[in-house]
Amino acid sequence: MITWPILSVVTFLPVVGALLIYASRGDDEPARRNARWIALWTTLITFVVSLILVWRFDPAQPDFQFVEKAPWLANSITYHMGVDGISLPFVILT
Repeated sequence: MITWPILSVVTFLPVVGALLIYASRGDDEPARRNARWIALWTTLITFVVSLILVWRFDPAQPDFQFVEKAPWLANSITYHMGVDGISLPFVILT
């Protein structure tokens, strides 16, 4: 069983990569090269983490898997994520 927030990592790691690219902006060639490397590594890490989802997914279980739930902003608003058999291929496509 995976105890770390794997769906949040797959969801928000591209945002972190985009912020890093934005922070390292510039018009010179080293800045462009750094942006390409950051984009490449962010994409590869996100893809590998999404493959972990596929390998650890149990198709015999009909419920949502890798569920994350946390209170957010107020008591009535919660952050709730999960993946099922239909949405799993879409995670890989992104």
